[in-house]
Amino acid sequence: MKKIVSLLLLIAIFLTTAISCSDKPNVDDKESKSDSESMEDTGNETGELSYTLDIDDQTLKSWEGETVYVRTVQMSNATMQIDVEDITDDPVDLQVYYRTQYIEETMGIDLVDVIDADYYSAGFKSIQTLVSSGDNTYSLMNVRCIESISAWADGCLIMYDDLNYINLDKGYWAQDINPYLTLMDRQYIAVGAADINVYDFTFALLFNKELHKDLGLENIYDLVNKGKWTIDKMDQMMQLANYEVNGDDKRDSNDRYGYLADARMVLPAFWISCGTLEVYKDDNDLPQLNFEDEKFIDVMNKVFQIMWDNESWFSKYTGDYDVPSQCITMFSEGRGLFLDSSFRFVENLRNMETPFGIVPHPKWNEEQKQYYARVSYFYSLIVPLTCPDPDLSAVLLEVLQYYSAKKVIPAYYDQVLKYKLTRDEESVAMLDIIFTHRVVDLGDTTYCDVIRDGLFADMFASNNRNMSTVQKSMRSIERKINKQLEKVIEEYGG
Repeated sequence: MKKIVSLLLLIAIFLTTAISCSDKPNVDDKESKSDSESMEDTGNETGELSYTLDIDDQTLKSWEGETVYVRTVQMSNATMQIDVEDITDDPVDLQVYYRTQYIEETMGIDLVDVIDADYYSAGFKSIQTLVSSGDNTYSLMNVRCIESISAWADGCLIMYDDLNYINLDKGYWAQDINPYLTLMDRQYIAVGAADINVYDFTFALLFNKELHKDLGLENIYDLVNKGKWTIDKMDQMMQLANYEVNGDDKRDSNDRYGYLADARMVLPAFWISCGTLEVYKDDNDLPQLNFEDEKFIDVMNKVFQIMWDNESWFSKYTGDYDVPSQCITMFSEGRGLFLDSSFRFVENLRNMETPFGIVPHPKWNEEQKQYYARVSYFYSLIVPLTCPDPDLSAVLLEVLQYYSAKKVIPAYYDQVLKYKLTRDEESVAMLDIIFTHRVVDLGDTTYCDVIRDGLFADMFASNNRNMSTVQKSMRSIERKINKQLEKVIEEYGG
């Protein structure tokens, strides 16, 4: 397959960093650290992580008295706000409120969160629009993964590599995810504990415990713990769950299914959980399409088979969100054994009377080293080119991540996920497995408009397994990626 860009050209221009971020087509070859691990931050005597902020008080107070603006976006399926104005009963909102107080006291600034329109609405302003207009209001901006690569190519953001005070080795930065967020050895964006949306957009499998018990299925928790939770095991359970309730030979929402999910989410969920990617990065940190990889094709064919041939997936749902409301209702009413859900949408099941469990997506086989969890997409805080002071932005970023790791994420993880949303101790243990090995696939996130949503979602929704469809699309996808990388070279290569 043709390389996406000329390696000689890129090496000549971009061989300026000692960072090595090479992701193999098989993610099982890559060891990742969870965001509870760090080269700098260590545990204390109680076993809790003790984070340190290595910025002196004089630097922190350098902008005392200033009003600092952060642009965030309105989202219904993720937590985006930087500030909460009032004390609430919600554990996360409460800690976000206290985070603002801490930042304002520590830095002596007035922090203002400006919430823009929904990303999908006509009123939304892109970073390109704001920067090109010369708007120098914002010290930080919330940018979606798709927008980030184009903003970088258009020269609208300051790369993390070029910011003072940023220490991505710290445990409050996402050690497991940020290696995926480089291209050409440049850390153009990064995420950390302040980006709660990354937790919201992490996917897991929910299973209806009552239906699971009625069908006499194996204990899934035991299978996970023994390393035996595989795609074949899941297939066996789904087939037993499938049932035509009314006997009319027409599969519809009144029947029972093994698996409920939005069509866009199915293939990438199993590619990642089975240890492969839509887009991998080569030894020069360049994106390469993985569509012709043998394992990639094997997993895709397997998913088509178990979902379509065995009629385990409910294909006639009415789509509205990443986790369709109709699928949530069917799961709640016992017409689905498994529901593919982000953690944000797990909250919609808090009032579900029937108990449910939470497990990671299955491995390809028992030989696979570990389980992987998919982060479907994300918003990163970036420093716009027109920011008032890049050093202020960088210091604010570090303080945001530091306090979030100490207070906000524990509230989210321990009080909301573990205490409010899980129904049993086994599911609590599953959360640690899920969040230890999170994976960001560029084809599922940064390039999802042309790869996941632009190609594979339609293929899966229409039961199209013809590899010629993939091959025909590869050239246009490569052109788009190539064009963006060439723009980056033009912008930063001189």
